Amino acid sequence: MLGASLLLVWAAARRLRFSREVLASLLLCVPLGNTSFLGFPMLTALLGPASVRLALLYDQLGSFLIVSTYGLFVLARFSGGEKPTARIIAARVLKFPPFLSLLFALGLALFGITPPAPVQALLTRIGDTLVPLAMFAVGLKLKLRPPKERAALAFGLCAKMLLLPALAFILVRALGTPVLPARVAVLEAAMPPMITAGAMAILAGFAPELTAALVGYGILLSLLTLPAIAALLRLV
Repeated sequence: MLGASLLLVWAAARRLRFSREVLASLLLCVPLGNTSFLGFPMLTALLGPASVRLALLYDQLGSFLIVSTYGLFVLARFSGGEKPTARIIAARVLKFPPFLSLLFALGLALFGITPPAPVQALLTRIGDTLVPLAMFAVGLKLKLRPPKERAALAFGLCAKMLLLPALAFILVRALGTPVLPARVAVLEAAMPPMITAGAMAILAGFAPELTAALVGYGILLSLLTLPAIAALLRLV
C-alpha cells in the first residue's frame, strides 16, 4: 500500500505540477492513515470489538513503523538543510522520541520488567494528551474553506479514501484473506490521513493549509465513506 501510494502521488505531482511543499505534504498524508485514533473506534462500531486486535497489528506493525522510518525520511528529504544520507536518516530515527520509547518498552518487556502501578498510571495520563495536542496543532491551521491547492486536496482525499481501499480490496481478494482480516485491512486503508503525519508536515512547513485540510476534511468525510465502504464489504 505504501508503494502504491508513492506511485499515485508522484504520477499526480508530475501531471498536475505540484510544488515541492505540496508534494511533501501528499507523500506524508496519502500513505499514512488515521488507523488508531479514528480507526479503533470506527472499526469497533462497524465490525465489532473482535476487529480491534487485528487493527492493532495493522497500526503498530504498519502505520507506526512507516511513520517512524519513511515519515522521517520524507521530512529529511524535503525540509532542506543536510542531504538525507543513510547516516542522517538513521540518526533522526534514533532520536525520534516515539521510536526511543518503543525501544525502551521492548527492552523492559524483554527482561520481564513491569513498571510500578503509579508509573504506569503517569505514562497513561501523558499518553492521553497525544490526541488533543495533535488535534490542536491541526486545528490551528484548519479553515472552513478549501485551501488554494484545491486540486491537491481533491486528489489526496480521493487517493487516500477511495483508490487505496479499492486496491486493498483487490489484494485481499487475490490473497484469499479471511473475511474479518480482509475487512479490517480494507477499512484501515480507507482511513483519512493520519493526524500525526499531518502535524509533522505542518511543523515542517509542508503546505500547512493543505495539510490541515487533508486531515480535517478527511475526518469529516470519513464519517460518510467508512460506513459506506463497510456496507459494500458486507455485500461482496
